[in-house]
Amino acid sequence: SGMEGLRTTLRFNDKSLRMKRTGKNGPQSELYFEEGRRFMSTYDTPDGYMGIEVLTTAVRNLVDKEAGKGRLDVEYDVSLDGMAEGRNRITIDLM
Repeated sequence: SGMEGLRTTLRFNDKSLRMKRTGKNGPQSELYFEEGRRFMSTYDTPDGYMGIEVLTTAVRNLVDKEAGKGRLDVEYDVSLDGMAEGRNRITIDLM
């Protein structure tokens, strides 16, 4: 996850990705990405909770289920408490 003491769990299929971060006494959050759908949640940071909204523009699942290898790409727009907005891309390579 890039953050000490946290575990990131990914669940995905051909159309969506769910990303959940958990940790003992640490920040926790869950994001859901499905093309064309909007998802609102809270993002737990060391400085407190922050509202987060994502609008997924693309989900590309290029994972070969039999080989357990491939790539998952997700593109989305994000807004943090209406204060900061941006366009993001997550690329996950399974080797």
